Amino acid sequence: MTYDRAVTKIPATDLAAWHATLFATPPTLTAIVPISSPAKSSDWSYTTTEPATGWMRADFDASQWSKGPGGFGRRDTRWAHVGTEWTSNDLWLRRTFDLSATTFTQPHLEIFHDDAAEVYVNGELAATLPGATGGYMFVPLSDAAQRALHAGANTLAIHVHQDRGGQFIDAGLADVVDEPKAARPRIVGIDHIAFRASNVDASRQFYNGTLGLSEAPSSRPGAIAFAVGSQQHIVIEPGLPAGENERLAHLAYATPDVKAMSAYLSGRGVKVQQPEERCEENAIRVNDPDGHVIEFVQVNWPPSAVHPREGIALSERILHTGLTIRDEQRAHTFYKDVLGFSEIWRGGRPEGVTQWVNMRVPDGTEYLEYMLSPSTPARRQLGAMHHVALLVPDMEAAWGEAARRTPAAARAALSPPAVGVNGRWQLNLYDPDGTRVELMEPFRIR
Repeated sequence: MTYDRAVTKIPATDLAAWHATLFATPPTLTAIVPISSPAKSSDWSYTTTEPATGWMRADFDASQWSKGPGGFGRRDTRWAHVGTEWTSNDLWLRRTFDLSATTFTQPHLEIFHDDAAEVYVNGELAATLPGATGGYMFVPLSDAAQRALHAGANTLAIHVHQDRGGQFIDAGLADVVDEPKAARPRIVGIDHIAFRASNVDASRQFYNGTLGLSEAPSSRPGAIAFAVGSQQHIVIEPGLPAGENERLAHLAYATPDVKAMSAYLSGRGVKVQQPEERCEENAIRVNDPDGHVIEFVQVNWPPSAVHPREGIALSERILHTGLTIRDEQRAHTFYKDVLGFSEIWRGGRPEGVTQWVNMRVPDGTEYLEYMLSPSTPARRQLGAMHHVALLVPDMEAAWGEAARRTPAAARAALSPPAVGVNGRWQLNLYDPDGTRVELMEPFRIR
């Protein structure tokens, strides 16, 4: 801890994540096969002579082995409760136990081994454990060992080898039930998308002059926010360097509880940050698997009554945004598995090829469009892929108005509306830096 402002402190979000892990509610442990203790010993069959092949199987005849209470080892081994003294180099043990059912959550070995041990359940290898522990530890059973457990008689078998130092072995089984993780707060939709521009005045002419979006207050110095309806924005940030291909700055989603979202993401191993350039004081930012900056901002939910704006805006709603995705399955680990997005459509050209995957937010109807691109796109293509789509009720009217507002010298470059692979009328417009703004009707053509 320091009061020297020149010294970099640990980020508060990192500290919060460590704190959450350190002070999280521990899992619930339920003994399946108890370990040995002074209050209750366990009965084992054992031998110090290497047994015949198959000694770990449930049907092996160990009637000639010695019998004794656990644990096994030297009495001077620290923290060990020794029921039977063992001083040779190797020891083989077997223990039978009955189960009435096998409806366990996460069966684990509870084991204290000194030194290396191999553990079997009904003849299936449950774990190979090198070295030594200084006490009991919990080790997940292998999948094969979990499947081998059954109602009725079962066998736990162990081979342990002594190298040096302390000498001890004891084991049991326990079911480990983790405390349920916090539920994901709502993600109700797209709040805004931010693009960088080389000339803010030229961008203003497009977003305000052509699209008819009115300027709204922005918390970022030099940035301009253009309102899309009463709930969403397109933000234009200055400072796009000459020759820079990437115009996307970040994409922001709306949640009614940013603090809970931060804890939820941290609990799932996502690094949460609050950089100075965030859009709001309590906003948080993360990076998706492709490195895109994703922001979460606080909103009221349910929202106050939404009334259409009086004005000349071509659209009152951001329907979706597009991001380049190198690996669909890797993206799913974040958007689907962590955030709870779900697929609503996929398609591409030609038919049968998947180029786009639409992933709906979990608590709304807006969506993210995966723009699948295993390689780095060229500048023009990147501007088309990192895009925003605005909903329009009447494409013919929107097309005519957009053309009328476009400077006469630039109208020849406009492409007319077309029917997309998803069966809807679409119109692609481009801002002065080549970022695509897609206009889309809500319904498929008949």
